[in-house]
Amino acid sequence: MKNIFFIHPITKKTNPRGIRLTNINTNLRQIAPENNYTILCFSNNVISQADQPFQVNKFNLIFLLFKYIGFFKLGGKLNKLSRILDPFIFIHFLIKMDIKLRLRKKNKIKEVVFVVMISPFSNYLLVPWLKKKYPDSKIICDIGDPLYKNSARWNDDEISRGIEFKALKLSTNLIVTNELTKAHFTSEFNINSSLIHIIPQGVNTELIESLSQKCMTERKSMAYAGRFYNKLRSPDYLFTALSNQNEYKLDIYGNNEVKKIKNVSFYNSLEQTELFKLLYQYEVLVFIDNKSGVQTSGKIFELLAFKKIILFIKGDEETATYQMASKFRNVIFCENNLNAILEAISKIESLNNFHFNYDCQNFSWRTRAENYLKLFYNGIN
Repeated sequence: MKNIFFIHPITKKTNPRGIRLTNINTNLRQIAPENNYTILCFSNNVISQADQPFQVNKFNLIFLLFKYIGFFKLGGKLNKLSRILDPFIFIHFLIKMDIKLRLRKKNKIKEVVFVVMISPFSNYLLVPWLKKKYPDSKIICDIGDPLYKNSARWNDDEISRGIEFKALKLSTNLIVTNELTKAHFTSEFNINSSLIHIIPQGVNTELIESLSQKCMTERKSMAYAGRFYNKLRSPDYLFTALSNQNEYKLDIYGNNEVKKIKNVSFYNSLEQTELFKLLYQYEVLVFIDNKSGVQTSGKIFELLAFKKIILFIKGDEETATYQMASKFRNVIFCENNLNAILEAISKIESLNNFHFNYDCQNFSWRTRAENYLKLFYNGIN
């Protein structure tokens, strides 16, 4: 039996890291119930009844005090390291005290596995402490996007590089979501590639399969779920293309700036179950690839699992996401410019008569969780 601690102080469960953590733990408990799985987190509530495996920090009241007096915002303005990383650096002492209390009666530290979720990025700073305090434990960094040279953050400072480098070197293993991130760590930090394991973002395939028998598709409808970034993932040409035609309408779900655009509507983010129910009703799902850089692209697995027509707007490079999606005939590719997008939209009708059927089990969270389990005991072959 192993005691596995996931360190993830952020309480929001609807972002990519939170969704990953929740689904991986749910499936791990089904696959290998003999282990103890604990997610160490904070709560935004004074009285919190955290369900297993979520365990609220034993000093959560101090966290709430810091939050409600505005300490995090003030510290973020005054502290350089907080500006580079995030204000969670100020409550690392609470995380450390919590871990020490939980492990004070555990004798077999060799059977302890720490999975440090690198969200927030300040979690990197916990790795040297864990290595010193519990040298016989296994320490795994679970990384979505890199800190240094992150294309969405535009940070290439030496402080970020030093923090990331030290944590990566001290970790027993690293989990990343794609080949590009693995190559980045290997070349930039000279990390042994055998210690880096690729476990992409997963999909709740059971939920999507259940929806396929309940939801009707609305013709000429398109949906996009996620955020936009002007310099990395820009929707400007897509918006212009949709405004220049009168057949297709696009609904956008996510925390984006609301604009008044013909044939485009904006909606807030939704819990995954509710979002999936809505997405199944659309004829076309839209994916915009990153213009460049090293970043996670797990969203494509979700879209492919719906087995619907996908409008894939490419970046400047042929990414691993593009190469993987190109294997599926329900994906229409185009460059991110006005004429190319309009031409791609005109091709949608030609795919309407096809029934797309392929195996998505490899995308499932259960498959991803099985790879985590292998890593906890030995390693992924």
